[in-house]
Amino acid sequence: MYKIIEFTGVPGSGKSYISQELTKYFINSSEYDEWEIIYLNFKKINKDFYKFKNLYNFFDIFIIKIIFTYLYHEKFTKRSITSIKTILLGYYKYFLVGRLLNESHHDKHIFIIDEGILHVNNQLFSVFNYRKINSLFRRIKLHKVYKYYLTSYNYIIEMNINDAIINILNRESGWPYAWRNFNNSEKLKEMQKMENSILFNQSILIDYGVKLKKINDLESLEKLFKNISKEIFV
Repeated sequence: MYKIIEFTGVPGSGKSYISQELTKYFINSSEYDEWEIIYLNFKKINKDFYKFKNLYNFFDIFIIKIIFTYLYHEKFTKRSITSIKTILLGYYKYFLVGRLLNESHHDKHIFIIDEGILHVNNQLFSVFNYRKINSLFRRIKLHKVYKYYLTSYNYIIEMNINDAIINILNRESGWPYAWRNFNNSEKLKEMQKMENSILFNQSILIDYGVKLKKINDLESLEKLFKNISKEIFV
């Protein structure tokens, strides 16, 4: 049976680093030799996303409705275009999961997703109220591809916003691209909004049976990864 692991958290919480290290952990462990380990992040899928055939198959009524709903509430700006791209790439990762599972002759896959549906749905927090977010997840449940999300293991990295900001300032990539022209007050506001939206989405996901786990201790990654492997192979 395939396994899907998704990480989310505020920028600077360590999502990408933990995702990459967990991928190495599974690849280097002989216990998972029979499993195909697939790591999906924005950089890895960006080129694949823009192929005409993939775009043609990806854009269905579900995705188009999300875009139009978002643009209906948000001004058409450079920032809103960046947000739309983020949303699309988050959903596209699950489009790839569905495609790979349908094409495969076995189901021994472990998908590790950095910033998937839970994370990109935070972009919708400012324009989708509880009713609309709940309706969105009802449609996800019925969708032939995105329903895979409801079988995923979601790990939410909890980190103090001030500590996350220090990590952002110390990392090479710096602030998220869409926030780079913001002043410090605006950046802090975006971090707080992201934190609130993660909490907001959690309450709905629990009702849909999505497996949620909070991570607040990153002292020992080896211990964390052992616990994750136990949880997903119960």
